[in-house]
Amino acid sequence: MKTLIGKDYVQATYDKFVVIQTHVSDFIRHQYKKPDYPLTELKLHFLSDLDYYLKVVKDQNQNTINKVIERLKKVIKIAVGNGWLSADPFILYQKKKYVKEVIFLTKLELKKLESHKFVQQRLEAVRDCFIFSCYTGLAYNEAALLTDEHLQLAEDGYTWIEMIRQKTQRPIAVPVLSQAMQVLKKYDYPNKKGLLLPLISNQKMNSYLKEIGPIVGINKILTHHIARKTYASTVLMNNDIPVEMPSTSTPPPRPPKPGEDNVSGGAPRNYALDGPPLPPIPGEIPRRTQYAPSTSGFGPNPQYRPNPVAQNASYAGQTPLPALP
Repeated sequence: MKTLIGKDYVQATYDKFVVIQTHVSDFIRHQYKKPDYPLTELKLHFLSDLDYYLKVVKDQNQNTINKVIERLKKVIKIAVGNGWLSADPFILYQKKKYVKEVIFLTKLELKKLESHKFVQQRLEAVRDCFIFSCYTGLAYNEAALLTDEHLQLAEDGYTWIEMIRQKTQRPIAVPVLSQAMQVLKKYDYPNKKGLLLPLISNQKMNSYLKEIGPIVGINKILTHHIARKTYASTVLMNNDIPVEMPSTSTPPPRPPKPGEDNVSGGAPRNYALDGPPLPPIPGEIPRRTQYAPSTSGFGPNPQYRPNPVAQNASYAGQTPLPALP
């Protein structure tokens, strides 16, 4: 797996399986007093015992434990597929339910963070990067790799971030709202080339964010991931901007540009709007209702007015289908 980093896997995925290997190895030594355990002796209770060990000995929460077990089950399925096991011993295992609290900033908390004047430059830079992700929804890995080449001026007059999401390796497109653009301009966009944000390591950034919370009067333990949750819970709701499609979905194809023969020639946008945009209202951000009907499930658009001339032109020269009896 290590040799496939950058090809079939990203570094973060490999690191997660290394963590699982460590947990399982520690569990085997603790539970069975030996360095290894035969695959053929695995039973369903192995996972129940592992769950208990991680919860009591390692002090892990149920959400983390479920992730460890899910990845271990993937390894066992590979063993079955390769014929190393005749059957999956964990096939009947049901993970324990865990409802994780979603933490995000409210509109008021977001404004408090934006308006605070920091004395220390390191905290100001971390705040700016956090705010940028609050208004774009970019995960740390995407924000850290953001360059001027990812910013595209679209036909609708707005600037979009178009890039490949690190976690899913799927294309995404996100509108750059005015608050996010202010952060970019603060760090010399569009004159600056290459990386656009003054990001430090994710671990260090989360450490500084924990300092920032009490300073600005936010009674929450801040992490960079909260920025993405804030985008989904606060920013989208208040601005009614297009929602990124789930990473497991196939992005809708965009219409071909003039002179382009193959519609796959351009990068599809990973949001659930595939109709032609109407002219935006001056001063407004892109809104869902400014787009034509989509097959993606958002329903009809009250502002959409089909152009019969354009529709008829698209069928010019084609033999019409016979009428149904």
